[in-house]
Amino acid sequence: MLEDYDPLMEYAVGVDIGGTKINAGLVTPHGDVVHTVSLSTKAGFTKTVDRAIQAIQKLMNEVTAMHAGIQFKGIGVGTAGQIDWEAGSIRSASDLIPGYAGPALKALLQTQFQLPVIVDNDVNVLALTEKYLGSCIGV
Repeated sequence: MLEDYDPLMEYAVGVDIGGTKINAGLVTPHGDVVHTVSLSTKAGFTKTVDRAIQAIQKLMNEVTAMHAGIQFKGIGVGTAGQIDWEAGSIRSASDLIPGYAGPALKALLQTQFQLPVIVDNDVNVLALTEKYLGSCIGV
């Protein structure tokens, strides 16, 4: 992947955290996903936040190995559960992700990766994606 790599472009990391898998992707400013990794969530067996960090780190390691000077602009997370989007924390989560409620995901990721982070509910993120990049552009 990354065939059209632009060393002057800043790429974002997009993360989708669900009950069965965590997907992380490298995203261009135009919304194109140019590289992805996927890990099973292992909900109930390991901390979901730790798995999300592993997925992001794996993505960053892979793309950095291909392009050492790649610039990451920030991390956007769409996650299952009820989210306090200002704080970037998980208010509550379904039984699909036991023990997930409570962590200040935004602060943890900012500390780990030293990048700006936005965390919101996965359905809200999907709606925003459609509004700005998908079938609802201009609506």
